[in-house]
Amino acid sequence: MSYSAVSIKYMFDAQFSSTADDTDLDNSMSPGPDQVPLERLEAEICELAGHLAAATCRFLVLLGDFDARRGWADWEMTSCAAWLSWKCQMSSGTAREHVRVARALRDLPVIRGEFGAGRLSMPRSGR
Repeated sequence: MSYSAVSIKYMFDAQFSSTADDTDLDNSMSPGPDQVPLERLEAEICELAGHLAAATCRFLVLLGDFDARRGWADWEMTSCAAWLSWKCQMSSGTAREHVRVARALRDLPVIRGEFGAGRLSMPRSGR
């Protein structure tokens, strides 16, 4: 399995020294709430929401492929949702919902594209 390159962009410009310990790193990355412009916080929150939606879509596309190929049967599970609940520590209801959406996305290329681009998100149920 191959993984695409991952890059991490820090929200705040932090200067790290090679001799800093974990405590120093935590303090250097935590400017007070008044030090960061509110517009910057808002922009970062919205940008990250898009990244979360795109990652959720990727997760669901992979799950749909896993389900279609019956990968869960190799674990002697009764369903993909049962496997997902067990392997990924999800409640059974959440796992069923994820599998349902993963299956639907396979036949909805336009929605899958918008979701994957971070322009749509999966609604959270109130369960």
